[in-house]
Amino acid sequence: MRQAQAEPFAPVRSHRKERVRQALPGAVSLAVCVVLVSWLYVASFPTRDVRNMGSDATAYVVQIRAARVGVLDLRSTRPGVGVLGAIFDGASIAPSSSAPILHSVAIAVCLGLLAGVAVRSIYELPGWAVSVVATLVATWGGVSRLASGYLGNLMSLTLFILFLLVAVEDGGWRRRAWALVMAAASALLAHPGLLPVYLAIVVGWVALHALRPIAGDRGLDVRSEAVSAVGALVAAAALVWAVLFAVLGLDRDQIANFTATRDRFSGRVTSILAWLNPTVTTALLLAGGIAASVSSTTRRASVTARLGIAWIVVASSGALLSFVWPIVPGHRFLILGIPTPMLGGLAICSGVRAVANRYPEGPRIRSLATVTGTIVTAMITVTLASVTLRPFDRNVDSRGVRTRTPVGVVAGYLRSLDGSRPVVVITDPAGPKGVGFHKQRENGIRARAPDALLLRTVLYLGDERNLLRGARTHRSGPGADAFNEVSAATWPAVRAQLDAEPIVLAVRQWVRGATWRRMSHLSTSAVPDLAILRGPPPPGDHAIASAPMLEVGSALLRILSVVFVLGLLGGGWVTALSARARPLVDLIGLAPAVGIAVVVPVGLATALFGGDPGGPVGLALVGLAAAIGWIGAGRRRVLDPGRRA
Repeated sequence: MRQAQAEPFAPVRSHRKERVRQALPGAVSLAVCVVLVSWLYVASFPTRDVRNMGSDATAYVVQIRAARVGVLDLRSTRPGVGVLGAIFDGASIAPSSSAPILHSVAIAVCLGLLAGVAVRSIYELPGWAVSVVATLVATWGGVSRLASGYLGNLMSLTLFILFLLVAVEDGGWRRRAWALVMAAASALLAHPGLLPVYLAIVVGWVALHALRPIAGDRGLDVRSEAVSAVGALVAAAALVWAVLFAVLGLDRDQIANFTATRDRFSGRVTSILAWLNPTVTTALLLAGGIAASVSSTTRRASVTARLGIAWIVVASSGALLSFVWPIVPGHRFLILGIPTPMLGGLAICSGVRAVANRYPEGPRIRSLATVTGTIVTAMITVTLASVTLRPFDRNVDSRGVRTRTPVGVVAGYLRSLDGSRPVVVITDPAGPKGVGFHKQRENGIRARAPDALLLRTVLYLGDERNLLRGARTHRSGPGADAFNEVSAATWPAVRAQLDAEPIVLAVRQWVRGATWRRMSHLSTSAVPDLAILRGPPPPGDHAIASAPMLEVGSALLRILSVVFVLGLLGGGWVTALSARARPLVDLIGLAPAVGIAVVVPVGLATALFGGDPGGPVGLALVGLAAAIGWIGAGRRRVLDPGRRA
């Protein structure tokens, strides 16, 4: 009797086992890909030396720490980066002091997985193709350049690709258009300044559809993928701008201000090209273009091809823009050209599949061909990844760890203070170059300062005698314009601290010789290169606040933990919002990027209400959002017979 009752369920169990068997190679290859890419990045650092990179890293540390107290209205704010870092800092997975490098590598992995799923699904490749494309994309020179200090750009680019992937999704995504808007809004919250680039890409996409409509289309209307993407991006921009300007009260200069970087960007195209390795990048682009033209003739592939062309044209135009308008960082457009490594991955996978299909269906020959193809593909992929990641390795080697820096000297003094008395640090640069380092120096000190002084430490630009009289410094003569503009822009923050009788100090390296000689006679400090005009002297055992570093093993474990947790947070929403049943390898590849899109709005809402995104309430809300996704996935699986195993 029991045997008879069990018989009807045997086909279902058999079908489930077959699906698991088919999905297992792709899932295993994804796990290997995630570990491999993470290891390639952290292995570039010496042991105990995995550290933040780039001049923007300290700004991200400050924004993450500020987000934990509900403060988002800082200069050059990237709210999405701040709340994401605050949540993982509160969960003790990625400490804020090392968050830039940990999140950069983790998000590079998420970006690669997302790109791999896009290529696999559009060109109907086998599951293992996701890991090949993901490895090439995550280690491509443009992505590794972003991972070396441009966390906001990298996070925003990842979410923008998610936005575009939803836009070209087959089926009824328009019934869930809010998800499209939220993906775009999350991308802009990570870096609002990239909106012009994103608009140029989607508008170019519309233009290509208008110039050459796809056969069988009824023409451009509101249901076109490209036109709908433009509308969703505009709606997302309006939402983000309302948050930044109406709610947070920011102005345009607080989002992006290149006053102190005048005439600098036109000379950076050459350095960016060195990261991209023009020979390898061109080869990937050409081979991928050929593969894309012969791989598929589906409507979805045609729609995506136009998007890729528009994207590559916009990315390539950055070099020209840098020379025409040098105060705009157009050179960074080049490193946004993600379709290039995606096409390279398509070329490799298509070539391997074409060779494998030439063999007969006999089990022995097929197995031998599969093993050989796997080994060859892995060798080609790892070799290319090692080549494209070399600029990152060289960048690590060229930035040795300095034990004594001006930032470390000042931050060490701040850590010795007892209380929250504000601090003003004097900088008196001799030329325009020093003016450009003003924001970087302030963020460097704040990043290592104690919590009580995080937002009460400011830099004063100019003569210490003017500061002591309560006035800002104004210079005249050649080259003074940039100094005066930055001095005027930063003076209100300094003026706000003067009534509280702040500590006033300076370090030798940041002031002119005459200024240092005047201040050293009035200083109460016995620490070399540190002058204290107002405030207590440092203790006798004054210590330097060194840059935070992690061991390779610890960094690797934390990076993998970030990717895994993001996958858990986004996994339910991937299944719940997909318009069609997806292979397991696609669900796994999409989940971490969707997890970012879940975390950003929840963390932002918590911070806007003055809460701590990384506190118990903030973490509970993130968990609740993830649980809703998993509940929706379960209901979708039950109600939709096509999703049953």
